[in-house]
Amino acid sequence: MAAGQKFYSTQGAELSCASCHTNSPKLEGKHAKTNKAVEPIAPSVNPKRFSDAAIVKKWFRRNCNDVLKRTCSAQERSAL
Repeated sequence: MAAGQKFYSTQGAELSCASCHTNSPKLEGKHAKTNKAVEPIAPSVNPKRFSDAAIVKKWFRRNCNDVLKRTCSAQERSAL
């Protein structure tokens, strides 16, 4: 869990997951560039958040590329 929290908070030179999802994944966030609302990422407050594998795969691919400038590894995805 600590590795996932560290990854969520500090990865990337310009952005981290928390840049858009806030420091608490239970809160609504805001996209760092577009200011569009981002629903909470925590399944405890947003049960449908990880319910569609195709959508999860799409967003991991896009967001990892934005934050890390590469695809997240399976280990990184599982830490989150």
